[in-house]
Amino acid sequence: MGAVDRASADPAMLDPRLRLERRLERIAARERHVRAFVCHDADAARRMAEASGTRLAAGRAFSALDGAVLGVKDVFETADSPTTCGSPILAGFEARRDAAAVAALRRAGAVVLGKTVTTEFAVGAAGPTRNPVALERSPGGSSSGSAAAVADGMVDMALGTQTQSSTLRPASYCGIVGFKPSFGAAPMGGAHPLAPSMDTMGLLAPDVTTAWTLLRVLCGEAWPEPLEAVRPVRVALLKTAGWAHADPGVLDAFARAVRAIEAAGVAVVDGMVGGREAHDAAALAALETELADADTVSEDILAYEMEWPFRAYDEAHPGMLGHRVKALVDLGRAIDPDHHRANLVRRERMRARLTALGGNVDAVLTLASPTPAPLGSEAEGPPPGARSFCVPATLMGAPALSLPVLSLPVPSVGEAPPAALPVGLQVIAPPGRDRHLAAVGRWLERHLSPAS
Repeated sequence: MGAVDRASADPAMLDPRLRLERRLERIAARERHVRAFVCHDADAARRMAEASGTRLAAGRAFSALDGAVLGVKDVFETADSPTTCGSPILAGFEARRDAAAVAALRRAGAVVLGKTVTTEFAVGAAGPTRNPVALERSPGGSSSGSAAAVADGMVDMALGTQTQSSTLRPASYCGIVGFKPSFGAAPMGGAHPLAPSMDTMGLLAPDVTTAWTLLRVLCGEAWPEPLEAVRPVRVALLKTAGWAHADPGVLDAFARAVRAIEAAGVAVVDGMVGGREAHDAAALAALETELADADTVSEDILAYEMEWPFRAYDEAHPGMLGHRVKALVDLGRAIDPDHHRANLVRRERMRARLTALGGNVDAVLTLASPTPAPLGSEAEGPPPGARSFCVPATLMGAPALSLPVLSLPVPSVGEAPPAALPVGLQVIAPPGRDRHLAAVGRWLERHLSPAS
């Protein structure tokens, strides 16, 4: 059931005041274990929910999100709470304004409950958040608190960001939908910049419909409604550098999903599962070849674009940047402008390859992470290959979804019983095809759901 579903069978979820109280009860019971929030203001949220309830009762809802409970990643400025970006350097910093996305959602009637934990500056050391699916495991980063809060039912939806894998990987680990729109599709003003030519909005939600509604409202309801599920005619399976790190059980789960898609009459273009059709083979092979060093290109662009502002932090606050952030600053210092320009040319070639392939297929499928959530907090950063699956779509500015339709049984830890941990199926479309991607994602979500 989507967070914005007005036809809910549960009356408590129709009334914004009762909906909020359900979320606050969940926070009271679970936040000490999950640690998804930097801060939240129940009293302010109750005032927003009361106003929303009055509007809905009078039939004057501001939008489809009126009354929905929202978490905001702590890299977005908010007028009523500090914005610390997970760094002691910004402890207590108050922007005294809302980021563009937060302002848009307030105008739409969303109940902004609080700020969710991020890794340091959305790229460095992990925060305290734990994975609500299995508390001993990582929630992923950097939108860790947003993903965990949605997965645990503390909020209806949450804002994140993605510069490499910061929305799709946490969604994969926590078993929810992650939606990274096309670069530039959603407003990023007032979000702390990391790599401005790659920084993208990230949306965390329980289902595709809710994620799409959130994006639609953020974009001024520019796209028509309703969003229908669309069965793809043809999909391509993309193998990137991440496959070398993928768990065999995860690859088996992916292969089973592909077989289920094929059984529904969808043509699959791939060399691993089924056969490639001749006229698509060249486009897919060219994209895979172009993406072979996507991780390196992405890391270099990230380091180059963040060097000067983060060097200023380092000089003003010696010793306060974490290891990964400092290492990226040092890498950026070593990259000259000619190398950076060459990377930008490579990026454009990657985008062109995806667009060429996208002319023949409805979507590109891959994994959102090579494994389920690993044990521990990832305090020193994610394991090898953990970002590799998500980097290509971000680098190309393409819209991408992580759908919680795969799982992998894992052995018990201590006295805990064996569990099936979620893994996301990633669905990618060429830049600008966000609505089409959501429609295909909705069909895949329904067709591959364990309950279907």
